[in-house]
Amino acid sequence: MGWFKKKPKKEIKPVIKSQMFGKLPLEDFKARLLRFYKQECALEEENSYFEPQDSLFGEMFDNAIRIRFLKEENEELEGQYDDDEIMARAKEEYEKDKKRQPEGGE
Repeated sequence: MGWFKKKPKKEIKPVIKSQMFGKLPLEDFKARLLRFYKQECALEEENSYFEPQDSLFGEMFDNAIRIRFLKEENEELEGQYDDDEIMARAKEEYEKDKKRQPEGGE
């Protein structure tokens, strides 16, 4: 027997991917995507539809993650919706919401 010892082999555990949204019907998927895109528009102007957990920068990160997970978990819907069209609609709806917002915020 030599001086050196072999490192025991580690058991490789399969990665279990958690789900944030799960599989959604197309219309539900598009509605959520629209809501998250509206949030993107709001965040660009330092506004937020959601209560930020820590800061607007943190909310920007969180919203990007929401969009990513939503799309990844529903990748079978790719090609059944127009991403640019949903973003354009989000911008329009955000502009309308801004006009309805009372002075001073909430």
